[in-house]
Amino acid sequence: MKYFCTVSDINYINQGLALYQSLVDNIKDEWILYYCCIDEDMFWKLDNLNLPNLEPFCAQHYTRLKNVSETSRQGYAWELAARFSQMLMEWSFDGPIMYIDSDIVIYPGFEKVYDEIGDKSIAIVPHLHLPPAPNQFAPGYPGGYNVGITYFNNDEAGKGCLDLWAYSVLNPYDNDIRTGATGEKYTIKLHNTCGDQRFLETFPIAHPNDVHIIGQQIAHGAPWNMHLYNWDDFSMGNRLCKIDLIPGREWIRKLVPSMNEPKPMIYYHFAGFKLTEDGYKETREAFNQDFMRHEAARNLYDEYYQLMKTVKQVYDL
Repeated sequence: MKYFCTVSDINYINQGLALYQSLVDNIKDEWILYYCCIDEDMFWKLDNLNLPNLEPFCAQHYTRLKNVSETSRQGYAWELAARFSQMLMEWSFDGPIMYIDSDIVIYPGFEKVYDEIGDKSIAIVPHLHLPPAPNQFAPGYPGGYNVGITYFNNDEAGKGCLDLWAYSVLNPYDNDIRTGATGEKYTIKLHNTCGDQRFLETFPIAHPNDVHIIGQQIAHGAPWNMHLYNWDDFSMGNRLCKIDLIPGREWIRKLVPSMNEPKPMIYYHFAGFKLTEDGYKETREAFNQDFMRHEAARNLYDEYYQLMKTVKQVYDL
């Protein structure tokens, strides 16, 4: 059984159901998607749809999921990835839980990520366009890892790391000096620069022997890293891509030694994607790196556009 969870409000219901549909189409094993709905409109829409393998939760119906820190709506959404995952883990699943951002879709072969993670207790995904900067003072820095897919096994290390993440989002100004498994010191406050995300840089410090960096056997795409890929071997059938080793990218190779080997792209993070009256806007300007000039990118986005339209029609959004 594979346990997935995600979070969104009603504004992202189209994306969230596109994620759900991609799971339906591509996961062969038994699975369930737990969906944390920030508002009641979202919850009742999903509840009325009564979709198989999807169980909606309303954050407002659970005391431990309410906005206790009185943060902004965006900040609250960022908190819920960790807090909702932690609540689910405490139900004593018989396996790991994987958080997936609602604006991600998965592709054929996604289950290879489990083969890659193996017996590790924790898994995180590198942004690839920015290096991790643990224990460095960097205001506004989004961090070297992306929350988009975050994995925790139901064991001591996995639960301990998830507890650390959930504590961090609720106590981002905690400046107590902590000690990782190898003696390295760190603080939560120093990593409080981008919602819940940069806290992921504390995971390899707190649990250095238990963390896997995803990307050794598979690839992932996002607006911020598409410019790095070599698309010579890519087709929509195989989705193969690689990152050429050129000067300035040595730090990527430290994270992903196999970076220059063709690997299948098993998911894409469509951050900032928006349907419009006459088509779509691929992403927010902050991520605009001219990546749409690549045919592979255009094909991926056109495919997502069709999926979003289909989901909108089928579920009457």
